[in-house]
Amino acid sequence: MAWWKYKPLYEIKWQEPYRITHLFNKIQEKSTLWWQRPLWSAVCSAFYFVFFNFIKLKSISTWFVLLISIATGFTIAYFISLIHYLSPREIGLGKKALATMAGGSAQSWFYEKMSKVEFTKWTLHEKEFDIMIITMMNSIKLILGIPQKVDLEQVIEFLRSKGIEEIQIVKNPPKYTE
Repeated sequence: MAWWKYKPLYEIKWQEPYRITHLFNKIQEKSTLWWQRPLWSAVCSAFYFVFFNFIKLKSISTWFVLLISIATGFTIAYFISLIHYLSPREIGLGKKALATMAGGSAQSWFYEKMSKVEFTKWTLHEKEFDIMIITMMNSIKLILGIPQKVDLEQVIEFLRSKGIEEIQIVKNPPKYTE
């Protein structure tokens, strides 16, 4: 079958506005404990030190292996999380689930496990953004930003077609500041 005959993976797909992604990253950064990244760096460094010692050639010194291990652990703990922090989040509405993709990782949220969806507008730095708040059956809330170019009526009709009964449009949202 030719590539142009394949159906798209997502019916509706968009990229979250940068300011909303940045706000959520700041909230997540505040919930990260100060010792988590140094501990992750130390664990990665120890793993790579053992790995490099296991495969090392006789010409490489132990101090050089230790230096490479620490640099690798630091890179994994800090640089890769920075890439994830700076990458925009993409949202796709598929046949069975909503998918969020950011920084090379993806997560699926199945429609049958969604109990309620709210659409509202948030004002952030004097700019209004459309927000979709999804409440799952286990009371986890997923907050997604929607750019202006996405048709909200099309998204609402798509979610209704997937069996989500409780869809609300909130008229008087709160104002948020960083």
